[in-house]
Amino acid sequence: MLIAAALFGVQPSPAALLSSPPVPILRAVAGRAEPALRRTAAARSIAMCDASVLQMPERPAAEEVAERIRSRLTPEEEQGLALDMKMLRRWTATREELAERLQRAPSHFEWSVAIGFVGDEHAFVRSLALLYRQRERLIVSNLPFVAHIAQRYRHCGVPIQDLIQEGTLGLISAAERYDPSYGCRFSTYSVHWIQMRIGRLASTSSRLIRLPVRAGERLRRVKQLRNLFMLREGRWPSDGELAEAAEITEGQLQTALRSGLDTVSLEAQMPAGGASGRGSATLTDMLPAPEGCDPADALAARDLRALLKQSLAGLLDPRDAKMMELLYALDEGEGRRTAEEVGVLFSVSAREVRRIEAKCLRKLQDQRQLVVRLRTYLES
Repeated sequence: MLIAAALFGVQPSPAALLSSPPVPILRAVAGRAEPALRRTAAARSIAMCDASVLQMPERPAAEEVAERIRSRLTPEEEQGLALDMKMLRRWTATREELAERLQRAPSHFEWSVAIGFVGDEHAFVRSLALLYRQRERLIVSNLPFVAHIAQRYRHCGVPIQDLIQEGTLGLISAAERYDPSYGCRFSTYSVHWIQMRIGRLASTSSRLIRLPVRAGERLRRVKQLRNLFMLREGRWPSDGELAEAAEITEGQLQTALRSGLDTVSLEAQMPAGGASGRGSATLTDMLPAPEGCDPADALAARDLRALLKQSLAGLLDPRDAKMMELLYALDEGEGRRTAEEVGVLFSVSAREVRRIEAKCLRKLQDQRQLVVRLRTYLES
């Protein structure tokens, strides 16, 4: 240990250092950071997904659904509904401005006057209700399109009902923004909003570690193309073939595949007991310990660290004791600090920190019990 070596002016044996538990104080002595655990290949491959994911409707099927939806509304009816939505947006914006100016919700009469409605208050309420019914008609007529798009994401780990509900919110957003002057039918315009909401839900809710929406879309496309290639060619594609099909670089492909690895809990139950399959153990139990790590050494190091902290607290004032803990990483999980870093924390110079360090080491050398235990630890 660092502080032990400083007390005696000797270097601990390499074997003792490497066999010690991976606590920060010992990692600092070894001069390199040892990994606490070696990760095994616990994550399943993303490529071996169910072949049914390939049965997603392609563009011709989507256009067919769109045509069936359009047949429910003639272009003239759709244009009339869109104009009603435009009027509703204008009325709603006027109401929000009026509420902000009055600092309260305006009455129907105040609202009708603000928009210049011709007629009494009851006529305004009827007109407003008619606009909302027209809005509902436009949305309900396109709900089958939402279900059709949601089917593309049915294997992402989110219930299909939640996907449809999120897609419906996207459809409502499209209805509130659509304008016939865009030069396209409403079903064409709404695809972007529906896919955006469903894709965002799939990316944020289907995985323990959230993926950005674009990264999730790229991963889904890569998996689809990979399995399609397997069905058509009878073999898995190479990285170059898959990257070319996805129109991305091989580096982007590797990044997408790494982002799709599943997470596995270290407390996950794993089969144990050999071929019989009897018994069970967690993944933590099955992971190999760091090379040369002895449980007895780990216990000794922990006790020794506790003794050092106790000795520091009894011999030194709290400020000096904290400096020594930072300089020699006596707190588990904390790295060793330099004299300059400690000086910044305590608003003193690095030279003053080194002077305090030397003074504290002299005090510790006078503690016979501590000296004996440290010498025994270093010699072992």
